[in-house]
Amino acid sequence: MADEQRLQEYLQLIQKLIECPSGQEPEILEANQHLLDVGLIQAMEQAADVFSREGSEQIASYLQQMAGELKQVLGNSDQTAACNDYNQFLGTLFQRIRSGDLQQVRDLLTANQHLLDLQFAQAMTALADNLIEEYPEEKDYIIAYVGNLSIQIQEFPLGNAANNQEIAIAGYQWILQHDVAGTSRWATTQNNLGLAYQDRIQGDKAQNLEHAIAYYQQALQVYTRDAFPQDWAMTQNNLGNAYLYRIQGDKAQNLEDAIAYYQQA
Repeated sequence: MADEQRLQEYLQLIQKLIECPSGQEPEILEANQHLLDVGLIQAMEQAADVFSREGSEQIASYLQQMAGELKQVLGNSDQTAACNDYNQFLGTLFQRIRSGDLQQVRDLLTANQHLLDLQFAQAMTALADNLIEEYPEEKDYIIAYVGNLSIQIQEFPLGNAANNQEIAIAGYQWILQHDVAGTSRWATTQNNLGLAYQDRIQGDKAQNLEHAIAYYQQALQVYTRDAFPQDWAMTQNNLGNAYLYRIQGDKAQNLEDAIAYYQQA
């Protein structure tokens, strides 16, 4: 509820800026310093996108310019403060994951949706790198934390769906750089990356599906029918879905491949 209220405050401030006479923006921003953060910039950019789609290009351009100026105004000091916010948030999330209380993890994500952006993804992998450097004996647990957190964010139904997918992708790719190849966890990460790329909003849709197919096929190197029958069938089904919606290649052949994977599953 608190996060919804802050979003409404962002939107009210944006509306004031749109309606105010030219030159009064600094006075309005000065009176609302508590709202000058990354969340406001994201709200401005999202609002600009909505106005652009509705044909209000002048308002969209104004909001994009305001968002750009705010990024400069916030400057390095704000970035440092934001970095501290991300690290504190991540530290609390890791503690909740370690305790196994996933409901508290989801509650924390709900209360801090404004922090789930691309900077969060960078902070997550940077913090994980630092933790491994400081506690090398805990590497396996740290990889597990990043994996569990990435899954929770990938499945998180609130916030910005595109950002959630990018955070999950960053987490899974980080795991592949640090985990032992050929393990069941490595295969799970490959499969999760496939799911993330299949649902990815950013980037080229056709290329995203090709990445998804490649990750699923990597997972099948470990998920054999004999050793992991359920995971093998799940991945076969995922490949069927990917080929069903595949854009590249011959459409008829893609459908035949999809049918074959479904039949295998």
